[in-house]
Amino acid sequence: MKSCEKPCVVDAELNLSRLGLTSIEGIELYPGIHNVKKLNLSHNNLTCLKPLVCCLFKDVANCEFNKLLSPRRRKSLMIAEPALKILDLANNNLIDISPLRELVMLEELYLENNQIDLVSLNLVCGALENLNTVVTDIN
Repeated sequence: MKSCEKPCVVDAELNLSRLGLTSIEGIELYPGIHNVKKLNLSHNNLTCLKPLVCCLFKDVANCEFNKLLSPRRRKSLMIAEPALKILDLANNNLIDISPLRELVMLEELYLENNQIDLVSLNLVCGALENLNTVVTDIN
């Protein structure tokens, strides 16, 4: 297994846990972030997830005004979906997890020890059809 001195993508995994992060602005600068299947952001001080979802969808094309496609397919064509399947956000200060609804390929989600309300949690989990594991202890 390859290793790095500073956090980097190794075998489709990125571990950014226990770094005291208060923001994930700039996460899109990590080479290979679009191919990450497992992302560990646990044990930080994160409060906002929008930068994560925006960076993972950076390469998604907006084909709404593409005259080469039929009208039915213009809005639905996407070049790539995020590869992320496992996301660990445990032990942060998250309240709003609504941006996670966009991560349609997500299979495992770890949210324990945050400040997420049940309504927000149900909305996100209901939107993620591939989600088979959710851990939410002490929210």
